[in-house]
Amino acid sequence: YKSGCVQSVLQHSLLQEPKSTSGVEASLPTAASMLLSTKLRDLVLSPLSMWPVVQLCNALILEVVRRQDTGEGRSSADTTCRELQEQCPAIFSEIDVRRCTKDASRPAVISVLQRYAAAKSPPEAVEGLRNLAAEDAAAAAQLCADKIAALPSDAVLDHARDLVAALLDAIRLEKLPELSKVLELFLQRTQSWRSGEDKSQQAQPVIHSMVVDHLLSTPRLHGLLDVMVSNSNAVAWAEILQLRANKSRMAAELLWRYHQQRGQVRPEWAQLQRLVETTQFYSLKDRIRYLRLSQERKSGADERNTLALRLSSAEKLQLPLFHELQEVASETSHEERRMAAKKCCHDLNQLQSIRELFEVAGDFGLGHLQLAIAGFSGAKMAHDVVATLWVSLLFPRTESLYSEKQAPSSPRELFPLLMLRPHQEFFLSKQEVAPAKPIARPEPKLLRWRMLTFLRELREVAPDNHTLWEARCVGTLLEFSNCLWLQNCSPEAPQSPGFGREGDASAGSPLINETCLWVATEVLSQEPFNMSLADLVTFYAEMISNLHVWHKQLQEIVPAYLRAKPWLWPSEEDVHLHLSQVATVVLAGWLREAERLCNSSGFEKEKAEHHFAQVWRRSADGLLAGLYLRLNGSKHATAQR
Repeated sequence: YKSGCVQSVLQHSLLQEPKSTSGVEASLPTAASMLLSTKLRDLVLSPLSMWPVVQLCNALILEVVRRQDTGEGRSSADTTCRELQEQCPAIFSEIDVRRCTKDASRPAVISVLQRYAAAKSPPEAVEGLRNLAAEDAAAAAQLCADKIAALPSDAVLDHARDLVAALLDAIRLEKLPELSKVLELFLQRTQSWRSGEDKSQQAQPVIHSMVVDHLLSTPRLHGLLDVMVSNSNAVAWAEILQLRANKSRMAAELLWRYHQQRGQVRPEWAQLQRLVETTQFYSLKDRIRYLRLSQERKSGADERNTLALRLSSAEKLQLPLFHELQEVASETSHEERRMAAKKCCHDLNQLQSIRELFEVAGDFGLGHLQLAIAGFSGAKMAHDVVATLWVSLLFPRTESLYSEKQAPSSPRELFPLLMLRPHQEFFLSKQEVAPAKPIARPEPKLLRWRMLTFLRELREVAPDNHTLWEARCVGTLLEFSNCLWLQNCSPEAPQSPGFGREGDASAGSPLINETCLWVATEVLSQEPFNMSLADLVTFYAEMISNLHVWHKQLQEIVPAYLRAKPWLWPSEEDVHLHLSQVATVVLAGWLREAERLCNSSGFEKEKAEHHFAQVWRRSADGLLAGLYLRLNGSKHATAQR
């Protein structure tokens, strides 16, 4: 009557509809007929008997909403719903809220939803609160606070928790700063609420804990929580996040950002250290990121150096090892090895010591990583240890990831770590590992390319002054390996009984095979060895004079799968012929350089002549004499040339 829509409501289609019961609507009375024929006291005996009155209420709300939206009505939806809520809450709380708000304007929808939720008792208001929160977060937050305040003193915590969840789960995350202020006001209003069920003497308000726990457990709401931590002072964030940092990754990171944003240097750095060391949640990449942040924020030189060392170890050693084992863990052919790699990957998500990394790399036969770890450690190593590490790179033991127990059936299997690994890079330390690319087909220059790539990457990890760079060991092993490679991948070589063996060169072949020279010209003469031509003459003179000794020793320490076919291995005569070609080029280059210097004038000439005489007496004369005698005694065509 107040709304001026009596006739419209009485004629509304809702009142002409029978109550739906098992599909026999036609035989049931309508709401209008029941209102006309039933006494009022009978209509309110029970919730079931109130259906005609509830339909009358639905029709009234729909008509008032329609008139408000079209500008025809004398009364607003909010006024009508407020009077219904106050004067007949039991009837109003049963309305079909979805039908009443369908196609309505947003102000009308908010009014209906707000009054509807308010009419419900606190435990029953969850659905209405959820609908209201989706439309108006501020109104929903105010209503939620009122409902929590209205809970009896003996209310269980679950009732309050359900109301909080309904509010937070339904809000729209469109304007986070404004939403943060809404929740800040909500937290202030509920700060003093206590439940009779809560016997703990916790310092934090119960609702504060509920809100923070729900925000932490819902990934959709993490952005809102981040804004609240940055902007809101309604919660003692440091204390409440500290209590949850050991169980929630988000809480731990928010605690760090909380200290950072407020310029609290010492607490911020301490929290970063906890993020680095904690045994939960974080991947190795996360810890590397936190280490980098820690290093940037620490001012003391000693502490910065310590952090820099840990960061380099994690980035240059542990991360490449982790990537290698990840690929092994994805294998299906070796179940035992796959499971062992999977377990190691789990352990490697936490920072490990240099010793632990070295042992893991050794367990899986990753000789290239063992060399890097040993070089990075800075520890001085004996000659035999250095030799063992380099041998493990070139000739890994049988249980290595890429070695087979049988003798090689392809030249690439001679050097499995160099040729059979699916990646061209040796230390996969990038944040995203590049897709594997197949190594090129076997050809004489392939070993040179792979070895130079490895040495270049190794120098980024191992300092040039480390005992790992022992020229005698590295040069000797590389020259022998180059001889082995060239002998077994030569296109002229027969394919049986092995898969390659260089015979006598045909007439017209060049005097020197240039693929023999890269160890001298691109390794030993470059950093970190930096040998001059005179040094190279002395070096190759000693290597050739001791050939019988080290050739025999090398054959004794190589893995069994290579010893299974001795014809794969170059004989002492083959190695001598290979080294003779290198020594000839080195001698020729040294003589040209000496001639140029001796033709100069003044002090430089005297110095050059003196140095030439020293090298000649010490090395060159004996090297030339030895080459002359041994090559003259050989019937090999290359030796004769």
